[in-house]
Amino acid sequence: MPSADGKMRDTDTVNTKTVFRIVQSIQSKHAEPFKQWLAEVGAERIEEVNDPEIAIQRAIYNYRSKGHDDEWINKRLKMILSKRDLTSEWQRRGIKDGLQYALLTDSISEGIFGLKTKKHKKVKALKSNHNLRDHMSPVELALTMQGETTTVELGASET
Repeated sequence: MPSADGKMRDTDTVNTKTVFRIVQSIQSKHAEPFKQWLAEVGAERIEEVNDPEIAIQRAIYNYRSKGHDDEWINKRLKMILSKRDLTSEWQRRGIKDGLQYALLTDSISEGIFGLKTKKHKKVKALKSNHNLRDHMSPVELALTMQGETTTVELGASET
């Protein structure tokens, strides 16, 4: 990784899951609030598995807290279903690799917007870890959903 002086340095890193495991192992009163928060988030996630409607309500709340209106939220939720249908169709056709999904998604995006996903994020000044769909306008959401739905329907008609 690049250091403050610009030189590349070997660095030990961990992923999110490992950070959480490390925090869980810390025997300190200072770690307790974070451990409590982790336990609360874990309990909420289990509730969502048992009742998916809770997850939907949480998503609506989160989107509203980010300033999105009900029209945008409804389109975004429909788009999640559209993407699920598309992913199912690709899986049915034997697509398994993440790179293959990315290439196919780029193909749809390029057909709709004339931009691959990475370039679309750049146009919107998004970081690589941002979800492009969460930053789309209602029209962009509708066009993307239409492109995905069309892809699924055309794929299904070929079989």
